[in-house]
Amino acid sequence: MVNCLTVNFCQRGNALLHHLEKGNKWSYGTTQADYEYRGSTVIIYIQLRYLLAHRDYLESRLSQFMTNSPQQIRVCLCFHDIHDVAENLMVKVNALCLKYEFSLLCAYSLADVAKYITSLGRESDIDVRRALRTAEKEQLPLPKIKGLLNEKDIRKVMTVKGTLAEVFRSSAHDLSLVPGIRPARCQLLWKIFNSPFGGKSPEVSYADEYPDSHLLTQDESFARIFGTQVIQRRKTTSQK
Repeated sequence: MVNCLTVNFCQRGNALLHHLEKGNKWSYGTTQADYEYRGSTVIIYIQLRYLLAHRDYLESRLSQFMTNSPQQIRVCLCFHDIHDVAENLMVKVNALCLKYEFSLLCAYSLADVAKYITSLGRESDIDVRRALRTAEKEQLPLPKIKGLLNEKDIRKVMTVKGTLAEVFRSSAHDLSLVPGIRPARCQLLWKIFNSPFGGKSPEVSYADEYPDSHLLTQDESFARIFGTQVIQRRKTTSQK
């Protein structure tokens, strides 16, 4: 089921309207937003090309909703129709969305923009905020690392520490107190968390310090996630 969509008169003539699905009933009406679903979901639509010529437009639109109900779902739908200066503009768009508490959605075609608008109006009887809270609880704040931490280990750590900040502040000894996490893993995690962010950590022979070399990660993408390089040096024997 799709709710009836109210479209602001200022959107008249927008080519986007031709891309809306036939099942999405819409009509022009009076609304602060560009697109609105019964007051529960408001959508501000912006094209980067337009924003390039009207720098203050987006902030003036988003600021109109500062006093609105906190239960209202507010979405800024951004259409990437330029590429050369898109990165700089998106920094501004992202900052404004954070300032005025809007969720930011980006699309690269009018058809995708229309799909987002249609999706936001589906299943009106579902409590979107409750669904988002449930989804947050289901997300793990640490990545599953092959050979180092699996999903079960991460849940144990978060159950004991409570927050990711507490995990980062923990010493190697504190981490070792988490049931089921081996000391070798705790030592390696502590070294990773305390390495310079974005730099290179000293070459540490983890294989020398920890004989359980099979616990060490062989996935270099993990090192990039934490902004450091984990270097595993193996002992080599001299040729006879």
